[in-house]
Amino acid sequence: MNKSGKRIVKSFDSAASRYDAAATLQKQVAAELVSFVSDATPQTILDIGCGTGLATVCVNEAWPEARLTALDAAPSMVAATRRKLPEVQILVGDAAQVPFLPGTFDLVLSSMIGHWLSDPVQAVEAWKEICAPRGRMAVSLPVEGSLAEWKELCREAGVIDRLWPFPKASLFSGTGLCSEVRSYPRTYESAKAFLKSMKDTGADNGNPDKPPMRPADLRRVLRCSPKPFTATYQILYLHL
Repeated sequence: MNKSGKRIVKSFDSAASRYDAAATLQKQVAAELVSFVSDATPQTILDIGCGTGLATVCVNEAWPEARLTALDAAPSMVAATRRKLPEVQILVGDAAQVPFLPGTFDLVLSSMIGHWLSDPVQAVEAWKEICAPRGRMAVSLPVEGSLAEWKELCREAGVIDRLWPFPKASLFSGTGLCSEVRSYPRTYESAKAFLKSMKDTGADNGNPDKPPMRPADLRRVLRCSPKPFTATYQILYLHL
């Protein structure tokens, strides 16, 4: 795992105790992700990047008899999932290098973590490999166009937005997976509240190729921001 990846893991690890209260979008996306494969009858399931177990819980409820494994790189997130699902095998591991043989799982899922990986398309292809023949797969991640309101707000204030570079949805067109993008507008009391929600979910890592935003620049952006403030996520669903 590179330096950027370690920094991301550290952010999520430190946010584990606050995550569930702030992760309303992640909870909604996890439930909708499972709905894409609700007709599956898997005996073995893998949840990649399980976080605090939002998708893991949905999966466990949908297929209580299946043998479920979950994996995340942040130890505190893994601990939170273990407290919710003590009977499930939950491992600390890198989503970009899943330690399983090809064809191991009837169903592979990953919700809202692929965009943090250095090569999300390569990761999706690797996850396909661990699906059993005629297995199923479902992945969700935010893509380019997400948080356009924040980008515009920064542009109007003459400040570099420093948002994480979300991948283009079109990058996944060669994976052989069905795809659909859905929009999720979220309204916050203020832009400051929006930024707090990002921090509380560990998702406040900025683009490592852009300079950090200076406190004076941030104050200028916040002064220009409307109340309430709406930020829209564009979520790509991939499924097999």
